[in-house]
Amino acid sequence: MRLIKTTSISLALAVKLPRVISKWWLILSRANRSGSVISSLKSRGFTMIELIISSALSVIILASMTIILTKTIWIVEEVKAASEIVENAQFLTKLISRELKLAGFYGGFYKQRNSSLLAPDICDSVDKKYIQRAVPFSIVTINNVGKELRACGGELVRAASDILLIRRSLVSKQIPPTGLNKEKFYVQVAPDGFEADRGDKPEAFILQLNGQTAPVRVWQQTIYYVSKDNVFKRRRFMNGQYSRSEPLAQGVDDFQVEFSVKMPGGCNSSQSFSTPVSQVQHQQITAVRFYLLLRSSGQGANQAGKQFRYADTEKNVAINDGGHYALFSAIVPIMNSALK
Repeated sequence: MRLIKTTSISLALAVKLPRVISKWWLILSRANRSGSVISSLKSRGFTMIELIISSALSVIILASMTIILTKTIWIVEEVKAASEIVENAQFLTKLISRELKLAGFYGGFYKQRNSSLLAPDICDSVDKKYIQRAVPFSIVTINNVGKELRACGGELVRAASDILLIRRSLVSKQIPPTGLNKEKFYVQVAPDGFEADRGDKPEAFILQLNGQTAPVRVWQQTIYYVSKDNVFKRRRFMNGQYSRSEPLAQGVDDFQVEFSVKMPGGCNSSQSFSTPVSQVQHQQITAVRFYLLLRSSGQGANQAGKQFRYADTEKNVAINDGGHYALFSAIVPIMNSALK
C-alpha cells in the first residue's frame, strides 16, 4: 500500500513539475524584457516554443521516474521472492536435519546388524513383528517415484522425487504398566533384549534395566515427500495408523536423498553419496545428504534455461517460467543407529 501511494505521488509530481518550471521561466523572461514582474504575472498564454520545451521536460522527467519506479518495484519483488525461498529452506532443512539426527533412537542399543532381515514395506500395517523387523532400518527411501505413486494410499507424490521414511522413538519415556496409551505402540530396550507392543498390553514389557523395569518410549515413523502440487508434506504414524498429510511448505519443486554407507573394513564412503543397493547397506548408513529445489510463489529474476545439477539428476527451469528458483542441500551424520 505504501509503495502504491508513493508511486501515485511521484507520478503527480512528474506531471505538475514541468508546468511549474515552465510558468516561472516565462514569468522571469518576460519580466526581464518589460522590467516588471507584476505585469508579467497578468499576461496570459504560451508560445509554441514554450509548449515544446515544457512537453520535452515532461517526457524526460516522466521517463526517468518510470525507470526508477520500475526498477524499485522489480527489486522489491526479487527480495520478496528470495526471502520466501530462504525462509522455507531454513525451516525444512532444520526440521529434516533434526529428525535425521534422531533416526534410530530407541532408548538403547542391544544387538548388531542382521544381514538376514528384510526391510518391511513402509506402508505395511504396524504390529509387534513389523517393529522388530523395522528397527534396523531407521532410514528408508523410495527414489525417483513414478507418476502414479501415492504416499501410503494418500495423495499423489511428485514424479521423479524421493520419499524419505525416518523411524525412531520419542525421547520422553514412561515406566510401564501405568500411563500407556492403548492406541500407541511402544518399544522397550535393555542390554539383553528388545520388546515392542501396543499400549493395551503392558504385561509384554518385562525387560529389566539396573534392577528395575526398563522404560518404554512411543514408536514413531514419519514419511516426508513432495505432493503433486509442489507442497512438501509429512505423514506421521500416530495411534496405530498414519495420520493425514501435514503441509509444511509450498513451492518445493524437487526432493532428493543420498547416503554415505560404511564400507567393509570400517571405512566410511563419506566422499561418495549414493543410494544403498542392499539390505545390509541400509543398515550401515552413516550420513544423509538431501536436496531441496525451491520456487517462489511470485515472479523473480528471469532464470529461463538455468540448469541445476545434483544427486545424479539435471533439472531445467521452464523457458516461460518467471519464478525464482534456488537449490539447497545439507549433510547430516547419523548418530543413533544401534546397528553400525
